[in-house]
Amino acid sequence: MHYAELEQMTTQLNFDLSGARVEQISDGSNRIQFGFKALNAKEKGRFFVVVDFRATHLDIYATEHPRKAPAVPQAFTMLLRKYLLNETVCAVRIAHDDRIVFFEFGHADAVRHVLIAELTGRNPNIFFIDHETQRILGRIGKSPDRNVNETYTRPANAETMRSINRFADAARGDYYTAVEAMIDERNARESFETSKTDALRRAKKHFARLTKLHASLCGDLAKVKTAQNRRREADLLNAYAWQIKKGDKSASLPDFETGDIVQIALDPSMSVRENIEKRYAQAKRMDKAEPLIRARFEETQSKLDEISKIVDRIESATTVEEIDYALPALDMFCIQNDVPKAGGTATATATKSHAKAQHKPFKTFYAADGTPILVGKSAKDNIELTFRYTRGNDTWLHACGATGSHVVVKSPNPTPETILDAALLAMHYSSFARSTGAEIQITQAKYLKKIKSGPIGKVEVHNERTIYIRQDEARIARLNKTLQT
Repeated sequence: MHYAELEQMTTQLNFDLSGARVEQISDGSNRIQFGFKALNAKEKGRFFVVVDFRATHLDIYATEHPRKAPAVPQAFTMLLRKYLLNETVCAVRIAHDDRIVFFEFGHADAVRHVLIAELTGRNPNIFFIDHETQRILGRIGKSPDRNVNETYTRPANAETMRSINRFADAARGDYYTAVEAMIDERNARESFETSKTDALRRAKKHFARLTKLHASLCGDLAKVKTAQNRRREADLLNAYAWQIKKGDKSASLPDFETGDIVQIALDPSMSVRENIEKRYAQAKRMDKAEPLIRARFEETQSKLDEISKIVDRIESATTVEEIDYALPALDMFCIQNDVPKAGGTATATATKSHAKAQHKPFKTFYAADGTPILVGKSAKDNIELTFRYTRGNDTWLHACGATGSHVVVKSPNPTPETILDAALLAMHYSSFARSTGAEIQITQAKYLKKIKSGPIGKVEVHNERTIYIRQDEARIARLNKTLQT
C-alpha cells in the first residue's frame, strides 16, 4: 500500500478501534492478525485487522473473514499475547513523513506498549516496544541493527508516493470491503503466478533430464546397429586370416556378397586371432545390450510424452484451481520417475544392475477419480513418506489410537469418496484391519511435526478432524486392483 492509502487506512482504524479491546492475536506467513472487541464493529462486536508485511506487498487492512490460526504460533506472537491480550487500543497513527504505522495499546488512555510496522524499503520490520522506555521487547525483520533490549530508533526516511490512493473515492460503508477485495484479488493472482512458475520449474527440470537421457539412448542404439558390421568384419578376417600378418595396421579384403574391397582397421599389438575374437565379443555384447537399451529407450520416450502433457497442462492453466488439478500428476511423476542423470553411456547403465529398483517407502493406490493415495510400508517409511514425499496441503490420514501406516492423498481438496477410500486404507493397514470399524484422524501435512527422540513413525498432529469408517470389502477390492508397489 502507498503512503496515502496507509494514511487513509490508519485514520479509519483510529476511529473504529477507539477503545477497542484486544481479544485475539494470531499469525501466519509474514502476517499478524488481531481480533478486537469494538463497539463500531458490524457483527457481534468483532473486528479483525491484518498487518501483512511480505516484501512483495506491504498492507494493513480490516477483514470480515479472519484466517484460522496455525496450530503452533511464532515466538513473536506469543510475546504479543503476553502483553496485549485484553489491552485497549489507544491510537492508530502513521508517521507524517514515511510508511511507519504505530499501534498504541494501554489502559485508560495511558499508552504502555506500541507495535510499530515499518513498511519501508524491500525488507519491512515489525517492532514491539515498551512505550515508556522505548526498549525493544521483540522484533521481526532483517534489519542488522536495533536488536531486542536496545532502544528503538526510527530508520532514515524513505521516498514516499503520497499522491497514489486507489481507494480515495470509496464510500465509508464500502471502504474496508473495497480494500480487502483488491488485496484478495492481488493475492490470488500472485498465488497463481507463484504456483505456476514453481510447477513449471519442477516439470521442465524433469523434462530436461529425460531429454538428455533420451539423446544418450539414441546414441547407444546407433552404436548397437554397428554390431552387424563388427560381426561381418570378424567373418571376413576369419576367412582371410592366412593373408594377414601380425603387426598389420589394416587389411583390405573383398566383401562376400558384392566383391567390393573392404578396409578393416587392426590393432597391430594383437594377433590376427585376437583381433577376430575382439570383434565377435563386441558384437555379442551389443546384441545382449540391445533389448535392454531399446526397452529403456521406449520407457524414456513414454515418460517424455507424459511429462510433456503435464507441462502443456500447466502452461495452459489460467487459474489456481487448474494448477492444483495438475499438481498431483506432477508430484506422482516426480515420485515414481527418479530420472538418472545423463552421464557416461546408457549401455553401461542398462547393463549394470538396471533391474535393481530404488526402494520406495510407500504403496500407491488410486481413488475412483484417479487421485493418488500413498500408503507407508513401515514405521520408518511412514516418516519418509510424510516428510519427504508430501506437499503442505496434501491430505494426511491415520487410524486413531493404533499402530499403522500413514496415508497421504495427493490433493488439497479430495472428494468425499476419495477421503473414504483413503480412510479405509488407513484402517486396512493398521492394527484395526480385522475390526468392523475404526476412527480415522485427518489433517493436512503442514500440520504435522516430528517428535524428537520419539518412537519411530510417530508424529505430532494438529488441526485434525476425525471420521468413523466401517469395513468395506468391496471398496478394498477395488482399491487393490489399482495397487502399485
